[in-house]
Amino acid sequence: IMEEDFVSVLESYLKSAPGLMLGIRDAVKSGDMEGLVKSAHPLKSSSANVGAMELSILARDLEFKGRQGDTNGLVASYNQTAEIYRRSISELKSIVDRGSIH
Repeated sequence: IMEEDFVSVLESYLKSAPGLMLGIRDAVKSGDMEGLVKSAHPLKSSSANVGAMELSILARDLEFKGRQGDTNGLVASYNQTAEIYRRSISELKSIVDRGSIH
């Protein structure tokens, strides 16, 4: 993928990721395991596509909890994911602001 194309992919990710995190947050708060899966799955995949691997792994874990109906430690898992999400978004925004991955 060309550098300018990657920046475009990042811009798209930065537009979609907040809605996915809100969906995860709302699902965790309400115990909606199906909703958790529906938001965590695309966050997992799209985060991996932009190189946010730690976030992708945490989203995968949330997706798994949702599929299993496992609420044990769910809030703590969400809180950890939210922290890594904030850090990842900040780093990705700086790349977009520079217009370059270098």
